[in-house]
Amino acid sequence: MEPAPPSAGWHPDPTGRFDFRYYNGQRWTSDVSVAGQRFVEPAGTAPATNLDPAYRRGLSLASFCVALVSFVLAWLPFVFVLGILGAITALVFGVVARGRIRRQQAGGKGFVTAGMVLSVAALLASVAGFALTRVVVRELDDYLEPGPYEARIVECNLDARLVTLEGSITNLDDEERSYTVTVEYRLDDRRLGLDIAKVGDVSTGDTATFITSTFVDVDDVGADSVDCSIQTVTGPALFSP
Repeated sequence: MEPAPPSAGWHPDPTGRFDFRYYNGQRWTSDVSVAGQRFVEPAGTAPATNLDPAYRRGLSLASFCVALVSFVLAWLPFVFVLGILGAITALVFGVVARGRIRRQQAGGKGFVTAGMVLSVAALLASVAGFALTRVVVRELDDYLEPGPYEARIVECNLDARLVTLEGSITNLDDEERSYTVTVEYRLDDRRLGLDIAKVGDVSTGDTATFITSTFVDVDDVGADSVDCSIQTVTGPALFSP
C-alpha cells in the first residue's frame, strides 16, 4: 500500500540534496532549505519524485553488488587488497543509502543491510586473504631462492638410447633445504631432452645424490655418448608435501 502523502509544510527533502523541501499539499515545490536558509532550487533540476527512487535504488544495489564482489576477492592471495577497498566503498554506499531511506521512511533496506553485512564479512575475510598471501610469498621465496649449494654431475652414461645420470648436491646453507634440479642432455649443439630430479630434506653441510634416466633420440647419428649438464637448481615445487 502506498504511504499517505505528507501534509502541507516543510519536510525532509526526499531527494536528499537539501535539508528540507516544501510540500504544498499536492506536490513537492522548488522551495528548499539548507542550514536554516531558504531559497528556490534552480530551474531544470529533475523532479524529486522521478530522481530519488532511482538514485536510492542505485545506491542500494551498488552497496550490495560491490560488497558481494569484495567478499569473493577478500579470500584470494594478493587480490585481498581489492576486497578491502571494495568493502570500504560498499560501506560508504550503504551508509549514504540508509540515511536517505531513513529520512524518507522508504523501502529498500534489504539490499542496503545485506550490503553492509557483506562488507563487514569481506573485511574479516581479508584477514584470511592476508594470511594466504604470506604463505604463497614464503613458498615462492623458498622456490626461487634455494640458498647456497654446490651441485655437480657425477656420471652420465648412454646405453643404446637410454641416458642415465647421477649427480650430487651439497647444502651450504645454515638450514635444511630441499631442491628441484633440472638437467639437460645434449649432443653437440642439439638438445636431446630435459629431466627433473627432486632432492628432499638435505641437512646443513650434507651431500645428497640424485639419479635421472630418460630415452633420447640418437639412432640417426649413432652416438655412443651424450653431454649432461645441470641447467637450474631451485627450491621445492610450490606447495609440495
